[in-house]
Amino acid sequence: MLAQKFLTSLAITATLFVGSYANAQDSSLIWPQTEAAKPSEIKAFTPTLYKVTGKAHNSTMYLFGSIHELTEANSTIPKSVLESFDKADVAFFELPEDDLDADPAAMFGKLTPFMLLEGNDLITDYLSTDEIQQVAKLLPDMPDQAILKFRPWVLDMFLDLKDGNAAGMTADYGVDLRLVKRGKTQGKTQLGLEKLEEQIGFLSSDPIEVQAKRLKKNLSDRRTKPNEAAEQTAKLLQNWVDGDVDALEKDFAEYRKDDPEFYDRLNGQRNRAWMTKLTPYLGKSQTVFVTVGTMHLIGDDGLVKLMQKAGYKVERVKP
Repeated sequence: MLAQKFLTSLAITATLFVGSYANAQDSSLIWPQTEAAKPSEIKAFTPTLYKVTGKAHNSTMYLFGSIHELTEANSTIPKSVLESFDKADVAFFELPEDDLDADPAAMFGKLTPFMLLEGNDLITDYLSTDEIQQVAKLLPDMPDQAILKFRPWVLDMFLDLKDGNAAGMTADYGVDLRLVKRGKTQGKTQLGLEKLEEQIGFLSSDPIEVQAKRLKKNLSDRRTKPNEAAEQTAKLLQNWVDGDVDALEKDFAEYRKDDPEFYDRLNGQRNRAWMTKLTPYLGKSQTVFVTVGTMHLIGDDGLVKLMQKAGYKVERVKP
């Protein structure tokens, strides 16, 4: 099941989309919002944080694996992350500063062309009546008109984000947005590794039939194993909170096996492109802090291994 993909890879775009859609429509989020119980204790997570030593004197880069939505219970950013971030001359995020902290109406305008089916096309052209009814049942607050006009990848994304929402995960507690706001107050140079339109293109560029096939599988999995998606999300979140890289690697191994081409496009290809942007900074006497989804640090095609293969010293930073 690919229920984890948006929580771990392109959830920045997804999170921006949810917020901009809700605000532009002057409504609550499109799935029911339940009042989450206040945690008895708010704790820090164990960070997936690496130090890369550059080839110039005093050249250091920190690679931080974020989660784009997080629960209040584990929302405290550890001291090691904040200290590393604060001393950085330059901070990189997956998206530019202005997109991460954007006006919802402007964001909605940017995203709309990627979300809706073209012309007179409707989702009924790609899903069965039973599947459409299943989507409506799973997303009861989504207007029927939206279900009919959204591209399959959008509905697929909302189903996955629903699992995180049910676990109490929100962008308000997500690491990326809080760090970019912190950097703004410091007047820090903050750059994006890719543009919003480029990032969302990784999801929307597949033929509609291919998008529909993935959505159909998501729906089929939810029929045959109705609790699995939520359980996977909770397990992934706990492994991230624990900083358990070995467990996270096992989580993502199924993803790679299930849809290798899609995985390589969302992860491998982007990591290799990011390397060409990041490595020049390792030849200068400065400190750089890089925040990306944790999946981008893990595995043979993750940034940690790519940095090591390029000859840089990479070591895990203790909490």
